Amino acid sequence: MTFNISLLLLSVPYLGFTSYDLWMHKHDRHVPQIEKILHAITVPCILTFLYFSIFDLTSANSTTIASIALLITLPCMIADEVIYHKHLHKKEKTVHRLAGVSLITYIAYWLWMI
Repeated sequence: MTFNISLLLLSVPYLGFTSYDLWMHKHDRHVPQIEKILHAITVPCILTFLYFSIFDLTSANSTTIASIALLITLPCMIADEVIYHKHLHKKEKTVHRLAGVSLITYIAYWLWMI
C-alpha cells in the first residue's frame, strides 16, 4: 500500500478544526436531530474520502471511491452549513470557516495530484 505524505500532512489542519468543532457540538450547544443525521452521513464519508485520497493515490479504484465519498459529503456539508450554522456563536463560525478553508485546500491539492 502506498500513501502520499503531503496529503496526509495536509489533512491534519482539517481534522484538527473538525475535531474541535465536534467537541464544541458536544459541549456548547444542542444539536438538532436532523443535523445529527447529516453528521452521521458526513463523518464516515469524509473519512472515506480522506483515507482513499491519501492511500493508493495511483489506483483508479481509490480515486473513484474517494470521488464518490466526496460527492456524497459535499451536499451534506453545504446543507448543514446553510440550514444549521447561520446563527452559531462567533467562535464556532470561525472554526467552521477554518475547517472549510482547510478542506478546500486539501481537495484542490488532491485534484492537482490525481
